[in-house]
Amino acid sequence: MKYGLKIYKMLFPKNVTLKSLVLTFIQFLILFFLFLQVINGGFPSVLSLVFYFFSIFLGVSAVYAMRNANFNIVPNVSDDSIMVTNGIYKFIRHPMYSSLLFFALGVVINLHDMLTMALFVFLLVDLYLKASYEEKELCKKHKNYVDYMQSSDRFFPVKFVIRVKL
Repeated sequence: MKYGLKIYKMLFPKNVTLKSLVLTFIQFLILFFLFLQVINGGFPSVLSLVFYFFSIFLGVSAVYAMRNANFNIVPNVSDDSIMVTNGIYKFIRHPMYSSLLFFALGVVINLHDMLTMALFVFLLVDLYLKASYEEKELCKKHKNYVDYMQSSDRFFPVKFVIRVKL
């Protein structure tokens, strides 16, 4: 029982708002429908598999960088949050969301139908709203988060790619 309560507190900080719960519910609902698409879609193409594996890589990298210090499924920032800027977070502020987007892109590539594309767009909008909400909270909690936003990208490491090319 004690362990279950610890997990609940880790996933849902004290200051959870209705907006964050709704955004999280929508996210999981879309992911559920995407998983149904994968199950019914047959064996994935090679390109889809590349996106799926990259999705797993991003998710594992994010968990490793945070070491479960700040893991929440809702975008509310806990009182004892720690700002993580190492590992994958050096380049991407929301690698867990990026992981979900790469998974969804893999599904779109594999099935390329209108329903899957619509689910991807809805997921992208939901995660954008969720990340924006979370970043407002993080700016209030961590004074140097604004500087971090200037040196990293929200979902895709565009600034890093441009720096490497120059």
